[in-house]
Amino acid sequence: MGMELLTSEEWFALDPEKLYITVYPKDTDAKKIWLEAGVKEDHIYEDEDNFWISAKVHLVLTLRSSTIVGKR
Repeated sequence: MGMELLTSEEWFALDPEKLYITVYPKDTDAKKIWLEAGVKEDHIYEDEDNFWISAKVHLVLTLRSSTIVGKR
């Protein structure tokens, strides 16, 4: 799960209190999954422009992951 990757000491060890998630407004499943993962509702923002195709998501996550890991 994404939350484990972001917050686990084994991986990125980001503080969950500092994480804010965006979801596409019509994607109620995504919001539900983040809530079940422990993200507070006031840390989840619905954004009409938050619609990515999977290839873009993979590229963004790869680039951001490399940047985060490089700074540790």
